[in-house]
Amino acid sequence: MATPVLLTSTLITATARTAASTIVGGVALLAVLGSTAGTPGATAATGEARGVALASFVTAGPVAPGCRPGYVHRDAFDGDRTCVTPFERDLAHRWTVRWPGRPDFPGATPPAGRPSPAPGRPPAPSDTSHGSLLSEVRRELGGMRQSRYQHTTDVREATGEYYYDCSGLLDYALRRSAPDALRALPVSKDRPLAKDVVHHLQAVAGGGAPGPWRSVATVEGLHPGDVVSWLTPEDSDSLNTGHVMIVLESPVPNPTRSGEWLVKVADSTSSPHAADSRAAGSNGLGTGTIGLVTDASGHPDGYYWRGGVSTALKHTVIALGRVG
Repeated sequence: MATPVLLTSTLITATARTAASTIVGGVALLAVLGSTAGTPGATAATGEARGVALASFVTAGPVAPGCRPGYVHRDAFDGDRTCVTPFERDLAHRWTVRWPGRPDFPGATPPAGRPSPAPGRPPAPSDTSHGSLLSEVRRELGGMRQSRYQHTTDVREATGEYYYDCSGLLDYALRRSAPDALRALPVSKDRPLAKDVVHHLQAVAGGGAPGPWRSVATVEGLHPGDVVSWLTPEDSDSLNTGHVMIVLESPVPNPTRSGEWLVKVADSTSSPHAADSRAAGSNGLGTGTIGLVTDASGHPDGYYWRGGVSTALKHTVIALGRVG
């Protein structure tokens, strides 16, 4: 397996470059991320940008066969030639070292004959039992040829163009897959916004909003097709009411940062998450990994925008829900 090297970037300070050159078992030390956040005068946003630069690895030498440039073979088990980002490969390696015999690392699809995940964790439901929203989002991801983040929804199915923001994605996907669930959401503008989703899911959790939505009590209980929504943190200068995402894979604990759950999601955003499918400089519909931090009951009370990479933990109101 080729030794990863760091991308050259003006975002990486000389100190960070020196620390990042230390490699342990083929994995760049994540402690480097913390050192960038502590740089005098660095803002949280700057620390986040440096975290992305430091997490952007490429392989030395030729591109992995069958993978596009910048992607590598995951090599999480014998014969594993799944093309992933180096960040996802390193995360899978750390997972399998810490929990040998558990193939449920982020993005895993274990081959036939591999052991099942450790008992006690409920299996994710199939698309047919609980996945109309999930199936619709996957359809849009598969059919997308061009996307852009914007507050006005403009979808052109014939040409694969999807222009909308995060709540626009949920509105469009629910309209096609679960119209009853869409009608149940409050509307503060011309369609439900992220804050409307949060408030409705809070009401569902409190027993005051019967209907097609169900509350999900804990991060560990999230399944593919579930919805995660949060309010814009009080210390943010964003004019958005919050953010909303659709879960693509069951969460897994971050083996390198205690208390964080890594969740692969689909959304429309102007800023990429960790292990993001959107090319550098692009935005709109795509997939990526966020980090959710929970309270003592397992309910989320904070997030890392780039799961496993961000150094700034944002505390805010976060709601989890499920259609059906």
